[in-house]
Amino acid sequence: MFCDRKISGFANVNRVIARVCGGGTLANMPRLCGALPEAKGKGGGVQGAYSKVNRGIGKVAIFLVVVLFAAFTNARGASEIVHTADSIMTMTTAAQTINIRLFGTGTTMIDWGDGSENETKTIIEFGIEMQRKYSDEYPRTITITGKDIISLICPHNQLTALDVSRNTALISLVCNNNQLTTLDVSQNIMLKKLYCSNNLFTAEALNALFATLPNNEFVKEIHIFNNPGSFDSSPSIAEVKGWQVFGFRYTRIKAMKIDTFPLLIISIPVILLLLTIKFWKKNTKIAIGKKIAIGIVFFIFSLFLTIIAMLVSADGYLDKGIKDVNGVLFFIPISLLINTIGILLLLSLEKYIRGN
Repeated sequence: MFCDRKISGFANVNRVIARVCGGGTLANMPRLCGALPEAKGKGGGVQGAYSKVNRGIGKVAIFLVVVLFAAFTNARGASEIVHTADSIMTMTTAAQTINIRLFGTGTTMIDWGDGSENETKTIIEFGIEMQRKYSDEYPRTITITGKDIISLICPHNQLTALDVSRNTALISLVCNNNQLTTLDVSQNIMLKKLYCSNNLFTAEALNALFATLPNNEFVKEIHIFNNPGSFDSSPSIAEVKGWQVFGFRYTRIKAMKIDTFPLLIISIPVILLLLTIKFWKKNTKIAIGKKIAIGIVFFIFSLFLTIIAMLVSADGYLDKGIKDVNGVLFFIPISLLINTIGILLLLSLEKYIRGN
């Protein structure tokens, strides 16, 4: 009989049976089933026997329904339940004011790293923005926990470290204008937008970052403007994975401010004097007094342009994150040499330059 079979794997069957069968359990179901009377019955005659049979059949039917329902529920749960671990992101900063914006779904919990109670918020359709103000600039680690955070926006927070490796759902990361020197996105397999301009990434750090970029089927882009290593990095490491690298070519042009543009600037007086003599309208020879006056004017002009060249070069060094710009002083001797020799040589050869 069915009642003699061993049934296991249903955690709540005994409790349900206890309610339906008046205190019975799976273990004593044979006793309940054995209580079914034979047709001849005792006391009550045939009608009483039939009544007892009907009640017994009803209990057995209910028991079968309960067992089948429990089996169906367990099977369905085993196939549909997916255990999703919480995604965790951490960042380290000493800034007094922190601004973070999150996009995704569900709730998120933030530990601001100052010993205060964790803050819990629900991410709405257009994202949530959170701000924290501290009383000092002591370094602290902020921890963000949630299940479905797809975008993290945290620029201008003086971040010195950022770990997003435990959030595989991340699609977009904006961490520009911070103080990051390294970043690993190898675990962010859904990532397709990364903005990390104006940080402190060297060429080696950027190449390491390129190597960790995921190779997925999305249209992907990474922005590396104004990092110290942007000029010397190798964007091809990212491009072979289908990533568009923005900021590399633009940075090459800005890097020309360090030496190329300044050298052109300090050469302007010599070039301008050459053109002036070449197209001099009068055929008479320039008097020695005029030559001395012209030489002094162009030499003063060259000193003024030397200062401009140094400022341009210093700005170029700062773009690369180099704060010690004493090296720009080398433009002073170079400018003096170019202009002293050039101006004197042009004035002495002005007759031949004019074609007389």
